[in-house]
Amino acid sequence: MYTVQIINLNDSKTSEDASDIIGEQCFESTNANSNFILNYNATVTQKLDFIKKHPIQPTHTGNINFDVNKIYYRIVSGKKIHRTWLSILVEDNDFKSMFCSICIAFGSGISNFSSNSGCTNLKSMYSAIERHEKSIIHTNAVESYFQASKEMSMEYLINRNMMAVKRQETENNIHVLKEVFEIIKFLGRQNLPYRGSASNETLSNFDDILINKGNFLEMVQFASKKDTILHEHLRQAIKNSKLRKERLEKNKNLNSKGRGSLITFLSKTTVDKVISGILKAIRNKIKNELSDQNFSIKMDSTQDVGVMDQASICVRYINDGDIKERLFAIVQVKSSKGEELYKLLKDCFFEHGLKFSNIIGESFDGANNMSGQFSGLQSFIKSENKNSIFIWCYSHILNLCMVDICKNIDSKTLFGLLNRLATFFGSSYKRMNTWTQLCSGKYNYTIILVSFNTRERQSISRNLKITVFYIMPGFS
Repeated sequence: MYTVQIINLNDSKTSEDASDIIGEQCFESTNANSNFILNYNATVTQKLDFIKKHPIQPTHTGNINFDVNKIYYRIVSGKKIHRTWLSILVEDNDFKSMFCSICIAFGSGISNFSSNSGCTNLKSMYSAIERHEKSIIHTNAVESYFQASKEMSMEYLINRNMMAVKRQETENNIHVLKEVFEIIKFLGRQNLPYRGSASNETLSNFDDILINKGNFLEMVQFASKKDTILHEHLRQAIKNSKLRKERLEKNKNLNSKGRGSLITFLSKTTVDKVISGILKAIRNKIKNELSDQNFSIKMDSTQDVGVMDQASICVRYINDGDIKERLFAIVQVKSSKGEELYKLLKDCFFEHGLKFSNIIGESFDGANNMSGQFSGLQSFIKSENKNSIFIWCYSHILNLCMVDICKNIDSKTLFGLLNRLATFFGSSYKRMNTWTQLCSGKYNYTIILVSFNTRERQSISRNLKITVFYIMPGFS
């Protein structure tokens, strides 16, 4: 019997990875066993009778050696559970393929374990079985079987208990993710770095209290002391990580990075996904507040320690009568020309659904590429929004004013004196204590600054008798 499978990659029911189905070579079989074929119009009674024929589980075959305990049983919370859904097709004493009797009878989606040819990925049979067992298709099929079954047999009770254990595991994982989410939000709110040294972030050496594992993992360890579910999850994750490290050392595969297939919810990948989710939520809130009203923008760029120029884009708008100023995006700048910055800004707004035509004002620094009348960013914005108003950033204006003021000789002398006084008091706790007492108002002293010429200052400095002020009692 030849069969053709059509796999819809966008179908939500196809929860098992389609690449796995293709990679497992579910090719056509010309000699399908009748024990693995069920009419698609079968009644519930016929489906239950079909399941009673299973499992078919040979202990050995002529072409493949396999671990009976590993393939036919699974460990759930320390308990050994029999995989009664798994059946093996054997022809001429050869291991041909694997089937799921429950998915064949009650499955509603495409699965390699329920196809006419079965799963033929015999090289990775253990991982293929585990993936199928955790898939949504299998879970839904098992629930449908439980609902259809009228018999309260021991097998049914065991399977029901297994489903209850799985639901509890799901609830525990959700609880762990919530705690991880709160920790990530706390570190972000406090503006603290998440990660530590890459060599110290592995869970295999998590028990070493002398190692600084970074703020995120340290917070997880702290929170686990008061949370039994998180503590148990962390304990199991550490155990699995140590076993993986021992296996890699045994196979001399020391160049392996990350945690492999281990699901810990504690990796940098999880942190990055949560941060991306928070970013998306914040942007959605800004867009909802902004709606279709007019707004102004602020934009400036700076080079970071990674020698990468990044521009921050802020939007300023009114919401419920209050002025809101929000950081909307940080984008990489590859060219500082006004036209390129204009394209970068427009692409950012188009990507996130903001109308560029709603810009009524822009504020930049005085650089020619930003505020230039002919080739600056503000000129390109005005070419599209003629009524928009450009405002020179007041912070940059203040900075330029301070630079101009400091060109005056008297100003240089004043600010130079203030700088030297700060250095003088800050280099000695005795002087700082004296200064603190003077500022507290407990003593009626007058500070008289003394000016030395260059030769006197050099002589005093050599003799380590630096005197900048006299404290004269009795003056008010």
